[in-house]
Amino acid sequence: MNIRKKIYIFDDNVAIHALIEKALGGVYDLIRQTSPDNIEKLLELGMPDLIIMDILMPGVVHDGATATVWLKSNPKYKDIPVIIITSIAQGTLVDTGFIKEKTKADAVMFKPIDAAELRQNITDLLKRNRI
Repeated sequence: MNIRKKIYIFDDNVAIHALIEKALGGVYDLIRQTSPDNIEKLLELGMPDLIIMDILMPGVVHDGATATVWLKSNPKYKDIPVIIITSIAQGTLVDTGFIKEKTKADAVMFKPIDAAELRQNITDLLKRNRI
């Protein structure tokens, strides 16, 4: 029996949720959230195989960046692969390396999201995490 991988999506734009769902074509179980404020509670209910996190979200406790830093600094959750998605313009002072360095995310993608690139990032990170 093939167990479907679970992916948590944190983005305040529900249109992005729909875009990701369409891009992934029903291959994964997707848990959608519009804020990472309840991330600790959600993780207590079940561990995802991967997290897709928007970096700029309004949050009382966490925005996407601080939630990712919290995840990657927590020994219990640090090995969960995280893909940061952002609308910060590529080529500005904030680039992929800067975001990865500051948040410790495993991958960074810029909006608009390229579906093939997203699928490839997910495949690569899930394979890497199995080893």
